[in-house]
Amino acid sequence: KGDFYTAFIERCLELTKDFGRFGLLTIHSFMFVSSYEKFREDISTRAAIESGCHLGPRSEFEISNPNAQGFVAITCRKGSEDVRLLNADDSWYGTWYRLVKAEGEEKRTLFEKQLTGQAEGAYVYQQAAFNSIPGCPWVYWITPGLRRLFVELDKLGEIAPAIHGTATYDNLRFLRFWWEVGINSIGFNNGCWDNFEACEKDYVPYMKGGSFKRWYGNQDYVVQLLKKGQSLMEFLRGKKDSIRGSNYIFHRGVTWTDLTSAHFSARLSPGGFIFDVAGSSVFPPDIPLILGIMNSKFSQFALNIINPTVHVQVGDLARLPIPTESSKQLERLVERAISLARQDSSEDETTFDFIAPPWSATLDDTLTDIWLREDALADVEKAIDEEVYRLYGIGEADRRAIESELAEPAAEGEDAEQEAGTDYIDEEELSRRWISYAMGIVMGRFQPGVGALGGARFPPPVAAQMRSLADNDGVATLDEGHQDDLAKKVHLVLELALGEAGAAEVIAAALGEGDPEKLLRKYLERDFFKLHLQRYRKRPVYWLLQSP
Repeated sequence: KGDFYTAFIERCLELTKDFGRFGLLTIHSFMFVSSYEKFREDISTRAAIESGCHLGPRSEFEISNPNAQGFVAITCRKGSEDVRLLNADDSWYGTWYRLVKAEGEEKRTLFEKQLTGQAEGAYVYQQAAFNSIPGCPWVYWITPGLRRLFVELDKLGEIAPAIHGTATYDNLRFLRFWWEVGINSIGFNNGCWDNFEACEKDYVPYMKGGSFKRWYGNQDYVVQLLKKGQSLMEFLRGKKDSIRGSNYIFHRGVTWTDLTSAHFSARLSPGGFIFDVAGSSVFPPDIPLILGIMNSKFSQFALNIINPTVHVQVGDLARLPIPTESSKQLERLVERAISLARQDSSEDETTFDFIAPPWSATLDDTLTDIWLREDALADVEKAIDEEVYRLYGIGEADRRAIESELAEPAAEGEDAEQEAGTDYIDEEELSRRWISYAMGIVMGRFQPGVGALGGARFPPPVAAQMRSLADNDGVATLDEGHQDDLAKKVHLVLELALGEAGAAEVIAAALGEGDPEKLLRKYLERDFFKLHLQRYRKRPVYWLLQSP
């Protein structure tokens, strides 16, 4: 790939006299992005970088997105065709000033302090040491101890295949949210292509990246494989492409979101999935080790060095150094993190492993349990960071360098998308989830006690009573006194599931005080469908039919 600004840099180098100097203020992406590796090598061998002032993003320049675009100022001394400024032992050193954390006018003040030794952030770095890291990014601030890891340890790409996912070229034709086709049309748990052909289903789960989510989740899509997949394969052949990673699809592995504006996130791919370009996957022999490392602070630091942009590609992960051994402690911690994240998924009705919304006697108790689970996951992640540091042999000084680097503002790429963290849940949201679940039981979508989706864990007699309230024809009315009155049936389901007190608490928290059935009827007539559309991303499961 080429840009005008890199062509300008190259032309400046060509026009400079032998042993002359040139200076540039330019965009900093060429220092890191893999597509400029040969360009960086060319500059490093033809000129000595005498000084660099790394401004980073949030500068004073009048540009459309100052938070995304970063800059660097460098001065270089050119060599000649016969004499390289890097001598035989590659001992040329340059001085760098790191200002990426400061904003606007603060950069000037910090730079002046660095010049006089009053602030940290000035580095004297051996130019040849850039070659220590795969891709040769100009990472002048890395410590010798951390650089050693890139030199001595095997890389992920040498240990496990990282597969660039399949592109459908026509998502509107081939991709669906899983609830659009129904759970009975999806082939789950296929271990290989032969298993898929034998299951005689038209859809299989499709891993497609998604929002920031660690350990487990973002399993929203299915891909259409009509005629045992021949329809998609014929279409891809017309594009001179194929289903990629055919030897690994449906296998258990680790997947990640390729587009991120701040923190990288990886998740377990539990098996049975085909994967997308935005949800590329790696298939290591030791999944807990690789998943734990990929979600650790060290990995975030290393990936910021390898490619500090918003896209984390397969080649970037392949260059991640991996410790020589794992530990039972890390394995236990990672399995615990997956279990906690999976529990969140089982309480969300938009997932195909949904069981039921959470409940612990009262709304307050339930929310307390949710928050305790979040705290428990945060503690597990801290313990994983500690164990990863130990496995790499990272000392206190290097650890401080990592922590300091990760404390800096991120988003140094263009058009960065905002990451979505854990969905916030309060009493009103939790109550609305229970009303939606009760609605699903009445409409026959969820079958407590027997169904694969929304099966819950109620005592058998209670589950049977709840199933008896379902409308067999899938049509319910909002008509007081009618035998299929939706509001009355939803209220009865809530009372069976939560008890009279729990049902009253849920309805009051979501809809206010008053007659429960009237409040539910008004909510189902006016607000429920709009929220349902939002929850299911404009692919509703239920439809509201009203006369004008």
